[in-house]
Amino acid sequence: MDSDFWKQKATCNWLEDGERNTKLFHNLVRKKHVANKIFRIWDDGTCLTSPALIQQFGAFFFESLLTGEPSALASPDLSCFLLE
Repeated sequence: MDSDFWKQKATCNWLEDGERNTKLFHNLVRKKHVANKIFRIWDDGTCLTSPALIQQFGAFFFESLLTGEPSALASPDLSCFLLE
C-alpha cells in the first residue's frame, strides 16, 4: 500500500526506474512538490509572497471569475458574419 502511494506520487515509470520504494522516488516527489508550488504572484503591480496572501488572492480571483458578470468573450458580436 505504501509503495503504491509513493509510486503514484513520483509519477515515473515504475518498471523502468526500479521496483523498490527508494530514495529516487522520494526525491522525485519532493521535486514535483516544489515545481507545483506558487512562491509569488503579482496583483496589480504588488508582489504577494506570503502563502496566506497567495491563497486569499487565488480564492478571490477564481470566485470573482466564476460568479462575475459574463465577459464580452462569452457572447461575442457575430453580426459581422451575417449575410445581407
